[in-house]
Amino acid sequence: GGESERDLNFVQSVCADWKIPLRVFSADIPARAKEHGKGLEEEGRAFRYECFAKILQSDADAVATAHHRDDFAETVLFRLVRGTSLAGLGCIAERNGIVRPFLNVSRAEIEAYAQAHSLPYVNDSTNADEQYARNAIRHSVFPVLENLVGGAGERLVRFALRAKQDDDFLQTLAREKISERDG
Repeated sequence: GGESERDLNFVQSVCADWKIPLRVFSADIPARAKEHGKGLEEEGRAFRYECFAKILQSDADAVATAHHRDDFAETVLFRLVRGTSLAGLGCIAERNGIVRPFLNVSRAEIEAYAQAHSLPYVNDSTNADEQYARNAIRHSVFPVLENLVGGAGERLVRFALRAKQDDDFLQTLAREKISERDG
């Protein structure tokens, strides 16, 4: 559509200006979602990670995503209300060549940096569409939470990181017990 074409043109222009190599992938996400019986967000995410894997196989040692602390907090809250386990709280982890350099930085901090350094950027209009659960959490739930408990997002992230450590420890203990039993 028009917005995705605008975004592609923007990225191509910035990469050309800054002499950054660019590799572009495209897919009909609605058709893929229908074929795989998934939602658009889920299928879009799956396609992105397929693309990341291709890049890691041939062109790069790592792929850095732009996920930031607010994304992490929103995901943690969404997973908590859906009844996740401890393992499910390690939701935006670095793994298999995927790095996330902005997980300790808020969206507001990133936007302030971009503005202070006159860095060009575009906004995705779908981020405002509250029919998507993540956006409803971002625009309706998080402002209320932050108003009630300042730093709620940051605290959710710290909780998730501690929960991931706990889960890793419990998994290690379980493997040791299984090994002792089978050994």
